[in-house]
Amino acid sequence: MSVVYKKDLLSTIDDFQIVGNNFGPGANLTFFLSLINLHTTTNNRWHVKIKLTEPGDYYLKETLFVNCDFTIEGCENTRIIVDFPDNGSYSDDCFIHFSNSNSSGMKTRCNTIIKNVTFGVSENHHWRTENGQPAILHYIKIYDPESLYIENVKMSLEGHPISNLDIRNGQNILIKNCVLENYHDNSSPTNIVGGNLWFRGKIENVKIVDNIFKKIGNDEMLGFFGHYSDESILPSDEVPADGICRKGNILVANNVFEYGAVGTTVASVSNDCLFSLIDSPHDEHQTYRHKFENILFESNKFIINDLVLRLFFCRNEEDTIIRDVRFVNNDINYNDFMATNSESLPYLTCKIFEFDNLNYDVDAKYQVSGNSVYNKSIIKNDTQPGLYFLLQNGGETIVSNNKVEIYIDDNEYQQFREIVFFRINYMSTKLTIENNNLEGLFLLGSISSQITTGDRIISKMDLLAKGNIVKGGTSIYCHNIGELNAFIEGNYFESYNFTIALQEYGASGNLTYINNHTVIRYSGNATFYFSPTGCGASRFCFANNVFEGVRNSIMSTILNYIDSQNVTNVNNTLLN
Repeated sequence: MSVVYKKDLLSTIDDFQIVGNNFGPGANLTFFLSLINLHTTTNNRWHVKIKLTEPGDYYLKETLFVNCDFTIEGCENTRIIVDFPDNGSYSDDCFIHFSNSNSSGMKTRCNTIIKNVTFGVSENHHWRTENGQPAILHYIKIYDPESLYIENVKMSLEGHPISNLDIRNGQNILIKNCVLENYHDNSSPTNIVGGNLWFRGKIENVKIVDNIFKKIGNDEMLGFFGHYSDESILPSDEVPADGICRKGNILVANNVFEYGAVGTTVASVSNDCLFSLIDSPHDEHQTYRHKFENILFESNKFIINDLVLRLFFCRNEEDTIIRDVRFVNNDINYNDFMATNSESLPYLTCKIFEFDNLNYDVDAKYQVSGNSVYNKSIIKNDTQPGLYFLLQNGGETIVSNNKVEIYIDDNEYQQFREIVFFRINYMSTKLTIENNNLEGLFLLGSISSQITTGDRIISKMDLLAKGNIVKGGTSIYCHNIGELNAFIEGNYFESYNFTIALQEYGASGNLTYINNHTVIRYSGNATFYFSPTGCGASRFCFANNVFEGVRNSIMSTILNYIDSQNVTNVNNTLLN
């Protein structure tokens, strides 16, 4: 994957430079920039460079518009401080606006460099209001860059509904070695928005590497979403003839994402999601399809200190196409916090990966491999497990070589409904789980239609579980499924409850359960558990399995039931 920053283009255009010896710390950058004709004409294209050579604070006193190729570079301890005196200082919903059109309405695609600068807000700054409430803002908003290079930039925002960076319809983007912090709580309806880094519309050729993201409160740290949010900002030659809004060639690697306050003991708010890759529903104003392809989220570290409903959220509708979307070798740590049901926490569920495909026409393929999850949080939900590794509805996912460790008190195991590895709620789905090492689960999986009529029920589920090591709850709960085809081979199951494999089944389908080794650590009556009523599998293959700790009478029941289904050559071994 390559991202091109077009320095060759910058070298060919006219330069206008402001350097630090023209002014010192305390200067009003808005004033100096207003002296420059920041525009594009048919005969001339400006490249404006600002180099801050002296450490100190420089100020913006009103919304800054830039519509040319632009470089701003600071030195160590250089800060740009926003300090607007009143509502009249705002000309947009942001502090700095990189536009793609000039005063004559001409469309341009600008190149931007921002390096070695800390951005802040003055304590005396006037926050814009609307109808007496804090207005939703962006610190920097960038439209349609031809290339964008942001390195060693720091920005900390607190207490207001504001996002750090909002980028719309761009390409050739590199964001590196930055620290983006966004802190707000959910104490009022107007204070529930604000993210660290957002991308909207068509986004291609992006690298986000070696950054630190910190956040408290709702909204994404990193989000890719939306159609062309405003066609008027998109050059006419960029509107695709096939009507597809593409997001592709995106690398997110070696970043640290920290959510919530370190040392939190009781969850205070719950975030909707930290990372999103979502399209938008079609309506009369948004007629484009979506295509996501070649997106890699690799070797990032997550530190979770508070409730997050979804860590990774991919939602797709209509005829969206998803190809080569991968989450690989990420390290995810849920630290020591406790959350229990209350009015302030109406939902009490955390989903690490949620792939929600809302229509049968979605062509979606995902890969989740090599990730590690360590959980010390206690999420007590009265009605359902508190944490899912994967919630998948529709599409196809391969989940392989992941490691999950759950810190849990064995004495509380039956009361503590903690983690389910995978869950399917609706839509026909294909899932492969292979060579994962999972310890401390409540259930291995749940396949249960939450929708029982219409075209979104689970009419078919194809499941391959092979080569996994599973300790804790090893069973898969099945309910309201049309056709279930399950191939379960070569797994090591160490079961701490009474159900060691499948609970119930589908109305039809095939089951292959071969070469598995199960050890029972439960003191009660452990059973393989098929529900004879409603078990409509047309073919069973149950062979060459080893069971340790299953009572002879229970094993006899299993074998007698299988024999009644005319399955031969079982060759299973019972070890006391």
